[in-house]
Amino acid sequence: MQCELQQVFRLSEQVSSLDMTSVHAASITLLYFAGVADVLGKREETWPLDPEKNTVEQLMSSLATCFPQLPLTSVRVAVNEEFADPEQTLHAGDIVALIPPVSGG
Repeated sequence: MQCELQQVFRLSEQVSSLDMTSVHAASITLLYFAGVADVLGKREETWPLDPEKNTVEQLMSSLATCFPQLPLTSVRVAVNEEFADPEQTLHAGDIVALIPPVSGG
């Protein structure tokens, strides 16, 4: 369902007669870091916010379905620059960062 919503959202962005305020009102921004960004080949994207599935856990499930190649098992999620619990509700305009583990030396 989320993949279909994402496709509809992308198509609707291309229609110039749409009011872009209403399109973006029901979306979040996803920021990808390290291995997640490498796998997807991008650092960020706009993602439609499904009013029926609007928790961090549901977002992660949707991402796993749409992008099964993503290494999401150990990814930490931050919403608006604060680490989030799986049950946290997402709201239009939120910025969600997917942060995989990193090592340093």
